[in-house]
Amino acid sequence: MSTITCHYCKKSIRRKADLVTIFSILRGVKPYHARCWGVAATKFAFGKNPWPINGKMFTIGAIVSAVAAVGVIFLAIAALILSTAGGLMQEGSITVFILLLFIGLSFGINALIRLYSYNKYEKVLS
Repeated sequence: MSTITCHYCKKSIRRKADLVTIFSILRGVKPYHARCWGVAATKFAFGKNPWPINGKMFTIGAIVSAVAAVGVIFLAIAALILSTAGGLMQEGSITVFILLLFIGLSFGINALIRLYSYNKYEKVLS
């Protein structure tokens, strides 16, 4: 069993109840003790405070995002197939496909971040 070290106090996190994982674009996913996150959160600039990603709200949001991502990606594939059904590629169909695919993948990022946090930190403490 590997150990998880708090990003703030550099001590080992032993219980899953003490773990708070945070995602920041510049720092990635980092583990904190719940009490250390309470202190560290006050040091972020106003409006730039990252939310815990192992909480219930982020998990529900990640599930909704994953469902939306799958739906939009299927819609993109269907749009591409329907636009080429007659053998002629309609003007702008590739643009619509790429736009829908990009939207679908951007929805899926939340779910991927949550899965990464679970596999790297929470699963170890289970």
